[in-house]
Amino acid sequence: MLTTVKRFLNFFPLHGKTAAGSTQAILDELKQNDLDVMMCRGQGHDNVSAAMSGTHAGVQRRIKDLNLKALFVACGSHSSNLMRSHLPS
Repeated sequence: MLTTVKRFLNFFPLHGKTAAGSTQAILDELKQNDLDVMMCRGQGHDNVSAAMSGTHAGVQRRIKDLNLKALFVACGSHSSNLMRSHLPS
């Protein structure tokens, strides 16, 4: 029986703000920790930036192109903060 495990890996620097650069940094970090992106079953990260959550060329799309099972789920905390920042005072 397989067990789902969710763990925080590390904070690591991103050099630049492009989807391509961020994707490569994530893949490099996974490889450095001996983790296979093909075992990924979900992605959860900042859903504000098009570079991260863009459905056509963002990080979530690029990782999903490598592994169709790596489904993106928008970060609930970021969504809540966005809603609160747009409420009338």
